[in-house]
Amino acid sequence: MRECRTKGLIMKKETKKNKAASASAETATNKNVVSKPDATDTATHTMDVPTDVEKDINDLKASYDTFLYISKPFSSTNINNLYAKAKIYGLDPVAPSKARVLELGASCGGNIIPQAMYYPTATFTGIDLSGVQVEHGREIIESIGLKNVTLLEKNIMDVDTNFGTFDYIIVHGIWSWVPDMVKDKILDICSENLSNRGIAYVSYNTYPGWKRLEQLRDIMLYADKRAEDEGLLERTLYTKSVLKLVAETMNSDDRSRAQSNYKINNINRVLQSNDYYVAHEYLETYNDPVYVSDFIERARQHGCAYVGDESLQRSFITWLQETWKKIFPPYPTAIISTRNSSTITCTTRNSA
Repeated sequence: MRECRTKGLIMKKETKKNKAASASAETATNKNVVSKPDATDTATHTMDVPTDVEKDINDLKASYDTFLYISKPFSSTNINNLYAKAKIYGLDPVAPSKARVLELGASCGGNIIPQAMYYPTATFTGIDLSGVQVEHGREIIESIGLKNVTLLEKNIMDVDTNFGTFDYIIVHGIWSWVPDMVKDKILDICSENLSNRGIAYVSYNTYPGWKRLEQLRDIMLYADKRAEDEGLLERTLYTKSVLKLVAETMNSDDRSRAQSNYKINNINRVLQSNDYYVAHEYLETYNDPVYVSDFIERARQHGCAYVGDESLQRSFITWLQETWKKIFPPYPTAIISTRNSSTITCTTRNSA
């Protein structure tokens, strides 16, 4: 579960017979009854994947097992927020009090445990690759006495249609940080395991904003070669110290400071961030930003379609000056694609 990302909503698309009548994804609504997932499922990875991908997945598991990523709630993923935004977009989402919710990459459950407390008649299931984080979350759930939230140690690659369907699927801080095969599997889950009135929220890093931040990641990865035999925390502290040296060098005289001011500010934000965040954001094998338009197309190929941004201002052009309205087409994709970071997409799933 990560902090500042591009975020999104995903829902099933209209049936084929309604496609001609509903060219806009904002007006698509479908109805279906959902099934409950097997709350006792603790299966580990069994699906055949290439050896190199299997190794990368195991490395990710080890990374999060040894250096805990602090799990906490994110208001943008709250099902009440998703419900309200979906209603504004003209959809027909399930009321939070009756919802079945799945979170992929739930860590210790910090994002869904508070929601489970607030919505006692809804059911919440979180899966995570890290057994250490899952066990920590289970201890919290047991200490509170919650009965409507379950955490499972489970590989995303093992989720199939037998796992059940959900009214809300939350994927915050996962998509950009896993192998391509897992990225595609996430989108498949958002299509195949989402109820016909369902909403799926997906977050990811975006270009062009990450073009600048990739410079810092490259510096840290290069410096990391000298500390690769150390633990992740030690490597993080070392690479942050290298970034600090770079910032101090840029800040050494007025001319350099003026030319590199935005770089210095970006470095300072990294230096001030929590070590667990920096470690898993900048030093992991995968951190793949994409343009929003590319994500939308990739989602479409997996049976999902863009609905809108979780931040309403980024989904409508009414707030723009008339000059800009004439330049952009009458849909939000062009605007969102120009955002530096933290833009949010909504997609809606096909119904066969």
